[in-house]
Amino acid sequence: MLTHSRRRLSTTNTRSDNAEGVWVWKYDGNDLFMDREEPIRFRVEQETFVDVGPVKEPKLLPGGMRPQTPGAAGGTGVDEQTRESPYTIIGSIADNGLGLLSWWEAPQEDE
Repeated sequence: MLTHSRRRLSTTNTRSDNAEGVWVWKYDGNDLFMDREEPIRFRVEQETFVDVGPVKEPKLLPGGMRPQTPGAAGGTGVDEQTRESPYTIIGSIADNGLGLLSWWEAPQEDE
């Protein structure tokens, strides 16, 4: 899932369309939308691994109930809501042939 974009890693003439919730590449006067869940080809620029450790298991309250706030009753580890992503990939589509696969497919000719 693309969570954010860095201008230098995107194609030129790329903008965010907040109404559609997608990124748009303006190419030869056409708007090419980067729709979610579409196959994409990108170049890996950087990988980051973070040791996030175990998730904090809250201690049970009297009567066997769990606390309303994760981690409020103690335990060891990190609250699930405050964990960093254990693996992050920074990718680039700022080159020919990169981006959504549909951008680069040859049009089908009718027989």
